[in-house]
Amino acid sequence: MEEVNAQDDALKEVKEGEVGTQREKIDSDEVRSLCPINVALEMLGDKWTILILRDMLIFGKRYYGEFLKSSEGISTNLLADRLKRLEKWHMVVREQGVVKGAKVRYELTEKARRFGPVMVKLLMWSGEFHETWMPEGMRELLDSDPVTLEKQLIGMIEKASARREEG
Repeated sequence: MEEVNAQDDALKEVKEGEVGTQREKIDSDEVRSLCPINVALEMLGDKWTILILRDMLIFGKRYYGEFLKSSEGISTNLLADRLKRLEKWHMVVREQGVVKGAKVRYELTEKARRFGPVMVKLLMWSGEFHETWMPEGMRELLDSDPVTLEKQLIGMIEKASARREEG
């Protein structure tokens, strides 16, 4: 009962603007609860959304056709739906080309770029316990020096993000 009251109080505070003035307000109809884990799962809670973010953060993909070529084989309707979800949650911005017929490009927001270290932790966690594909040398580094691997992966994501912003 106390947990329900605490969530109700938190919802009331968010609605009144007393908490998180620099945070996005969440419509209580959009989420099951305001628990931070629940909100993250509501936003990212399926494999396709996380794989799209992986493709953007790690592989630098930006165009619809690039996402369709990912080895997991997402369907066009799922891809369109997940990109809209990422837009709604302010993780990506959809940019229309200035020339008629130009391709639509999706760009990561700061909120999505800050998901990079979480993505690295997911990669490392899965790689530690499962025989997954990893680039040459990465598995050995994961087994011998995970702290260095984490720093290298986060650095890769940050560098890739900086290059995209410049170009």
